[in-house]
Amino acid sequence: MQFEWDAGNLHKLHVVNGERGIDKDEIESVFEDPYRIERLNKSEIEQRFETIGLSNQNRIIIVIIFTRRNGKIRYVTAWAQSGKTNERTQGK
Repeated sequence: MQFEWDAGNLHKLHVVNGERGIDKDEIESVFEDPYRIERLNKSEIEQRFETIGLSNQNRIIIVIIFTRRNGKIRYVTAWAQSGKTNERTQGK
């Protein structure tokens, strides 16, 4: 599986996800989880997907991504699962 990383999303990764303690390798590792769940994410800007899976740090991570571009996955944002995330993903 290939990923699209450029100055824009790498900057956001370091600024936003640096505070959340999530790095590029951990994000990519979620896509190796054979039990991960992927679904369409509501976005009026473009088609995005939400992926929930176990990372290489044994954390449940949600990653919101663009649709694949030329077969590559482009990162938008990511965070570790929390109680609030559980409520949102279960529709509460």
